[in-house]
Amino acid sequence: NQVMLFTAPADGGPKRPLAAPSYRAGLPTMISPDGQYLLFTSSRQSNDEIYLWSISEGYQIRLTHSPSQEFGFAFTPDGNGLLYDSNRGGERDIYLMRLDKTISREELMAAIGAN
Repeated sequence: NQVMLFTAPADGGPKRPLAAPSYRAGLPTMISPDGQYLLFTSSRQSNDEIYLWSISEGYQIRLTHSPSQEFGFAFTPDGNGLLYDSNRGGERDIYLMRLDKTISREELMAAIGAN
């Protein structure tokens, strides 16, 4: 099942669809504290990985790169970090990834080791 996302004014008004990334229904998503980013999981690369989607700019970045499973996630209260649960060390543990969203997409991808 595919999921569609919409945005609507907090004080009412018409909703409008977002050009959202494709992911399976039932998987967790989370909006950043500033409302600019969406975290979601996708199994495009065989196992579930965590992605960051810029709602305003439309780009997506794969944040995790491991053969392990990443289970749950949350933004830090300031929105500049990501906490997630993974079994990458052999046992489930909590990891922290800092997110500097003020840099360009290319700089962010290089900082997290993405191609």
